[in-house]
Amino acid sequence: MTPRWLRKSPRPKGFPPPSLLGLSAGIGGLLLVAFFALAGQDSQAKLTAPGPLSKAHSSLEGEANCRKCHADGKKIDADRCLACHKPVSARIAAKKGVHREVSGDCEACHQEHQGADVDIRPLDPKDFDHAAETGFAFEGKHAGLAKNCPACHKGRSYMANQRDCGSCHAEPHQGAMPQKCEACHTPAGWNSVSRGFHKAGIFPLEGRHLEVPCASCHLNGVYKGTPIRCYDCHWIRRQDDRYRTALGTDCENCHRPVSWTAVSWDHGARTGMPLNAAHRNLSCDNCHKNGNFSQATFDCYSCHREDYEETEEPNHAQAGFPTTCELCHLPSHTSWDQASFDHNSIFPRQGVHATLQCAACHKNGVYAGTPRECYGCHRTDYEQTRDPNHVAAGYPTTCELCHQASDSSWDQANSNHSAFFALEGIHATLDCAACHKNGVYAGTPRECYGCHRTNYEQTRDPNHVAAGYPTTCELCHQASDTSWDQADSNHNTFFALQGVHATLDCAACHISGVYAGTSRECYGCHRANYEQTRDPNHVAAGFPTTCDSCHRASDTSWNQARFDHTWFPITSGRHAGNDCSACHTDANNFKVFSCLTCHSRGSTDGNHSGVSGYRYDSAACYSCHPQGRAD
Repeated sequence: MTPRWLRKSPRPKGFPPPSLLGLSAGIGGLLLVAFFALAGQDSQAKLTAPGPLSKAHSSLEGEANCRKCHADGKKIDADRCLACHKPVSARIAAKKGVHREVSGDCEACHQEHQGADVDIRPLDPKDFDHAAETGFAFEGKHAGLAKNCPACHKGRSYMANQRDCGSCHAEPHQGAMPQKCEACHTPAGWNSVSRGFHKAGIFPLEGRHLEVPCASCHLNGVYKGTPIRCYDCHWIRRQDDRYRTALGTDCENCHRPVSWTAVSWDHGARTGMPLNAAHRNLSCDNCHKNGNFSQATFDCYSCHREDYEETEEPNHAQAGFPTTCELCHLPSHTSWDQASFDHNSIFPRQGVHATLQCAACHKNGVYAGTPRECYGCHRTDYEQTRDPNHVAAGYPTTCELCHQASDSSWDQANSNHSAFFALEGIHATLDCAACHKNGVYAGTPRECYGCHRTNYEQTRDPNHVAAGYPTTCELCHQASDTSWDQADSNHNTFFALQGVHATLDCAACHISGVYAGTSRECYGCHRANYEQTRDPNHVAAGFPTTCDSCHRASDTSWNQARFDHTWFPITSGRHAGNDCSACHTDANNFKVFSCLTCHSRGSTDGNHSGVSGYRYDSAACYSCHPQGRAD
């Protein structure tokens, strides 16, 4: 099917109509055949052209050039056409462009010998799909060129043009731009520049930079070497910093491309002073006078001294308010009127105090030096109290011992007597005057004997004084007792009552009712028993006076004595079961022992034949055989 854009070559003025032209061509063809037939007979025969060639082929006019296109006696030879038209030959081979489906019959579309003014390229611009056929669409400013081929195709050949912008448009950037034109420009026009490529790379365009003309950064059309640091453009070139780099040269640490005022800087983390509420709305110059950032202080008073001194309600200076403003004013406040003083951090306001006006305690508006101890304010109350008379009674001036801050009346006093002396037993039933004579509380003793000395001295059963009882009464009498008769001495704290001791009367040990000085060692009481014992004779035997070495407090008889014979084994081996007298030949002296009563000399000498230093002597035997064994 013939494409719509393929039109037949127009008939030049004066040319016969197509029907006659066809007939003439037919007749001419026959004449040519005849001509070539005769030419074979006569090499001097002349060829006659059917009409003038087009201007493109005008150089081929003349009989001598006919065979450059026509084979002998044949029609147009496509191979001869393509031998000259090499670009077309290449596109046919690549199956591209308008020749992509050409099979080799050139004259089917390009008809010659119709005159010099005839364009033998059968192209109809109205129907030619330039985008589909060439890959270059007519868009934007190019749309007006769709019907004006010569505007772009300056030469006769349409295939000489390239699709890149630079083939038609001069490059105004003098090679400074590394990208191709289409990276920035679109067919809509030179001024419709897209800087999308600039969103990547070493300096992405963001925020306000998107609106800045290229020439503002790329001075004099020079793109290479354009600085990419904020400092280089905004200080070295433009000097935009009002503080003249006093805050450093790393602008990007605080500023963002969207705006100079879009500052991202943590004042608290960087300086140690967070900006809250009202402070965030201030200009830097409000605190940093004359652009001095190195001498700013953090304490409120250094900036707000004037506010402190001029405040009248209340008058801070006169009242002696501290200059640590943050005790009342918080950084989160947006107004001085939001002050909130935590009185409890200085003095808790409870009970009656919570109902008083400030002036009741802070006389004449003076706050500094106001006492925090009760007595400092209530000295008059203390001195004038008569029931009971605090001064006469010697009450301490630490009022809070009896009066609580939460009390709404002085009558709510409640002394915690246990803090001084626990009221238990009989003491819990007594009136104050029973102990605090004449209403005097100061100096009242807290030890039992201090109050009960008379009771101690007059007691006869037993007579405490005669018995030498200690005056630490609580050893026998408990505060919880309701009677003196409930006394219960824990004898084990002095001497454990076990065995026979547990059955004895007190008088058996505490002679004549005397308790003080009673010996706690066995020998102290049982010396006579020790000295009078004959089986064995303790004194003669040299037994130690530490009776508990053999006798236990839990024993019920002297005969239960147990002796640990640590010097020589007598409970096992050959020496077990022997009477003491078998070795201890002197019943009055157990330090004396003999091995010779059992070990005769004859047997002993025989067993020690050849033993150096051997002698038949008990002491010698023990020195070599302390464990009673032969080895």
